[in-house]
Parts: sequence; C-alpha cells; structure tokens
Amino acid sequence: MYHAYDFVDGFRALFGGGNVLFPKRTLPLGAATVDVLNLDEQVLEEVDHRSAELQREIAAYLSGDYDPSQAGFTNQAMDAFFSLLSKLPVYAELETKHTPSVLILRRYPEVRERMRTEGLEEHTQLLAWQRKLRNLVPSLRAFRERAALLLENYFSEVEDRSAAGYAKCLSTYFTHVQFEHILASDALDDEELTGGAFELRRQDYRQELDRRFFPAHFPVEITYRTVPHPKEKGAYLLAEEVFFEDVGAFLSLDLMRGLAAGHLPRRCAHCGRWFLLESGYDTRYCENPAPGEPNKTCRQVGAHRREVRLNGTEDIRVEYRRVTNRLKGQKHRGTLSTDEWNRWMRQVQDLRDDAINGRIKAAELKKRYDQISMRREKI
Repeated sequence: MYHAYDFVDGFRALFGGGNVLFPKRTLPLGAATVDVLNLDEQVLEEVDHRSAELQREIAAYLSGDYDPSQAGFTNQAMDAFFSLLSKLPVYAELETKHTPSVLILRRYPEVRERMRTEGLEEHTQLLAWQRKLRNLVPSLRAFRERAALLLENYFSEVEDRSAAGYAKCLSTYFTHVQFEHILASDALDDEELTGGAFELRRQDYRQELDRRFFPAHFPVEITYRTVPHPKEKGAYLLAEEVFFEDVGAFLSLDLMRGLAAGHLPRRCAHCGRWFLLESGYDTRYCENPAPGEPNKTCRQVGAHRREVRLNGTEDIRVEYRRVTNRLKGQKHRGTLSTDEWNRWMRQVQDLRDDAINGRIKAAELKKRYDQISMRREKI
C-alpha cells in the first residue's frame, strides 16, 4: 500500500488472501477499520489543528512577493503536519516521503508562481491537495460515525457470526438506508420548495444521509497483480491493487470486505475499545490488557465477572465450584456413575439458583453442598 502522488489522500492498496498487504506488515481485513475506530478524538483534533496551520502558511507563502523565510515557515508547518499524520492508522503503514511534490518551496521558488497561476497544472494540483487537506479529518470522522452506527445498531446481537450472517445483516441495513432515502424524498416533496431553495434543502438531506449511512457504491480503480505470498515462502498470490481517492473509501472497502470474510469489528464489553472478531467466534471481550489490571486481559476479567454474575455472589461461586470439582473427581475415579452425576448436578444447579434468587441463605447452601459432596441420598 503506498501513496500514488505523495498527496494527503489518493493512494493504492493491495488486497489478497483475506488481508490488506501493507509494505511493513500484513493485516487481516477489518483490522485497519478497528484501528481507526479506536483512534482518540484528541488526536483527530490535533491533526485538524495542524492542517489549519499548514493551510494558513500556504496562503501566506503564495501571497505577495517571494519570501524565503515564509517558505521556511511553510516547510516547518508541513513537516509538523506530516509527522503527526504518519502516526495515524493506515498512514503509519505507508511507504512515502512526507513532502508533497506540489510544494517544493525553497529549492524551486519559481514553482510558486506557477502554483499561483490559474489554468496551470501546478495550480490545479495545489487546489486538489488543499481540498484533500481540508477534508481529511471530516472524512475520518464521518467514517467512524457511520461504522459505529452500522456495527452497534445492526450487528451487536447477530446470532450467526459468519460471512453469511453478516451478509443478512447488511441486507437489512441497506434496505433501511433505501427506506430513509424514500422518506427524505417524500419530506422534500411535502415542503413544496422551488428553485434554489429546493436544491439547498435537497443538498442538506443528502449530506445528512451521507453522514449517517455508508453509500452502497463508490468509485475505485482495480488492477490485478501477482505478489509474493506474505506468509508462505516461495509462493505467490493474486492480489487486487485498488486506487482510492480518499482514506474514507479505503476504510469502507476494508470494512465491507472484512464482513464478507466473516471479520466483524466489535466493541469490547469491558474496556469499550474495538477489536476484530473473526468468523465463527462469539466473544464480547478483547485480548488487550484490562483497565486497572495490566496483568489480565479484558477476556480474562470479563469471563470471570460473567461467571460471578451467572453463579451469583462470590461466596456462591466458590461453593458451587468446590462441590462440582468434588463430584468431577468422584466421576473420574469411577465412584460416581453418569446417571448419578447428572442427578447430583441437577440438584447442585437448582440449589445454586435458589441461593442466587435469595430463596436460601449462603450458610444453608454450604450445608447442602457438603451433604452432596458426601453423596448422601437425602438433603
């Protein structure tokens, strides 16, 4: 994956074997989406701030007579912006020099005049570059909002965690999007607007729908290439090289292709961060260090708390585990038949449920569990 023109946006990515083939590493489909969803909003605010500073310096550089010191200030702002950008998800994976070819500044000051002259290629390139600079953070924010809405409203409770199950959810999603467009069209007709007022209101509706929902299609350019297999030495892989106008389009394709492969970004029920759930698995917890418990993962902490929740209080959980371990040992030694095991375990579970629901006290539960451990017929 690399920048095509050394721009803020506009790059090519390689897809193959269920992965995105970055120059530095290979990630499964959907992993880049997870990284962007987990991006701290403060980082985006800082990128936006650096972007605004750079745009102001570019404007100052292009105004008035040529000033070498202003060229230096613009270069400094550009370095600060790209140094920060290179640490963001996706951009951190790209192999590219972070000085845009359209801003050569001090080395070739005569290019400045061409950038100021309408109709020349350098001027057109600069305008396109500035537009992408302005749209970068809004594009990332829009993607994050759409993705969170899609994943939390349509995929949070899906039972079939496979490519087929996710395709069914997407069918429901796109049907809903189509319905929203129909409602927007009907609302527009009801307002009985004409001329410029009609066009402005229609644009408002489109922007609102675009903000909330993924488009069903977006333009890309695809070229097929054979590349060395990222995991099998000596093997090759047929990959798709896809050109994207902006990072939002790449992330949209990464998410959709991930879902098609059975990969679902899911929010951890313990720490609240996103993780990639691969096909066939159904866990609500990630493998990252748990907040406040660095020696345990969220999955370990979440599973423990779930067990406590299912088994009642900690005391009930301890007693339940003690008696079941005792019965397991007797069954393993052959002193407890399968029928006896099933009968005793039904009683153990019924007593646990009685304790959880407050029908018996913890002391009574322990007494009855002691009797079961000794395999007394009457309790």
